[in-house]
Amino acid sequence: VDFALRARRAGWSTWYLSDASAYHKGHGSTEKVKAARLFYSISSRLRYSIKHFTAGGIAAVFASTLFIEPLARLARASIRLSPREAVDTMRAYCMIWKDALPLMRMRDSAAKPARAR
Repeated sequence: VDFALRARRAGWSTWYLSDASAYHKGHGSTEKVKAARLFYSISSRLRYSIKHFTAGGIAAVFASTLFIEPLARLARASIRLSPREAVDTMRAYCMIWKDALPLMRMRDSAAKPARAR
C-alpha cells in the first residue's frame, strides 16, 4: 500500500489485471508464530499512518488499534473458545504497546528537517 501511494504521488499509474490469477497459501511461514505475525501487521499499519496521515488521523488509528481492536480480538477468541488465540493476541499487543512510544517519536523525527552534513 505504501509503495502504491508513493508511486502514484510520483506520477506513476497502477494497473489492475482482472484476468490475472495467482495462488497464495496465506501464513505458510508464519503459522507457528502468530503473535509475531500480528505484531508486524499492526506495526506496519501504525507506521503507515505516521508516514501518511495528519495528526488527527494518526491519533484515530493509534487509539482504535491500541485500545479498541485488542478488545475485539479477545472477544473473538472468547467466542471461538480459543485460549491460544487470546494468548497470541495479548503477546502481540504487549509488543505493540512497548513499540508505540518509539513509533510516535519516529513521527517527530520525520517532521524535523534533516541537518546539513
